[in-house]
Amino acid sequence: MKSENRESFIRSHLIAYYTRLEKVGTMVVMKLENQPAHTSKDIFDRFAPIERGFVRTEIPMREMCPLGNPVARSQARRILRRLDEFEEIIFDFQGIDFMGQGFADEIFRVFQNRHPSIRLIPVNANESVLGMIHHVTVGKIEQNQQSEE
Repeated sequence: MKSENRESFIRSHLIAYYTRLEKVGTMVVMKLENQPAHTSKDIFDRFAPIERGFVRTEIPMREMCPLGNPVARSQARRILRRLDEFEEIIFDFQGIDFMGQGFADEIFRVFQNRHPSIRLIPVNANESVLGMIHHVTVGKIEQNQQSEE
């Protein structure tokens, strides 16, 4: 069976099984690589230094906004839930062409003002996204951390 057909077959059976269950919350489907590029140690070293615990997280904006570019304040609030537990948040804007003012304002001004000790680091952002961040922060985001190439 081809890989695509096998995945489709498994997915359809999971959905069929899930729909037969009653009073069930969220169904999560996850696909893992058999040969990952990173080891567990690599991940822990990057996001959880031994002396400090989990202090850093990375938010892939394309995955958080799969239906389009982030525009609404409500989208930002959903993404920001529980992020106040970190010291550093990396927002990866790879694949994001545009960001709305409400979304940018909620993250880079409102959230940042509520949590001034948390570092917000936008990476892989195009000129349009960087311009919107600059517009809502009046340039307060670290210039040297805006784009990782």
